Amino acid sequence: MRWLFYDLETGLCNGWAQSLIEPVPPAGCGVIASDKGAGFDHVNFKVVNGRVRELTAKQKRERFAPTIDEVKALISGCLAQSDRTQVPDFPISDDVRKAWRTWRQAIRDLSKQHAAAADMIRPFPADPNGVVHASHLAARL
Repeated sequence: MRWLFYDLETGLCNGWAQSLIEPVPPAGCGVIASDKGAGFDHVNFKVVNGRVRELTAKQKRERFAPTIDEVKALISGCLAQSDRTQVPDFPISDDVRKAWRTWRQAIRDLSKQHAAAADMIRPFPADPNGVVHASHLAARL
């Protein structure tokens, strides 16, 4: 038998176990028997009135939407990885260095211009090499 663990406040499923006896859920969680088979993706379900229900498309987008912390971590990582382009003896032309400087400023400004994560992701510019660093976050919008 499969058992689903779910958050008592939101009803969102957050884990599962396979056992013949009912397992003890972690603190703040409930447990319910499930007829879902192997390979079932528990994160797309929630418990409503004692029944397991699949999340709607809107609920899935909301549950997995990128957070502001993820966007800020992406910006910090991009800046750290491109720091070398601003070192005077790094072997690139002045025009390329300027392009990197402009891009770095543009991604810094995103958090000043936008408060929501989605609003920061959509205009995230490609770097001077054409790499779109925010595509994995944009896919979750």
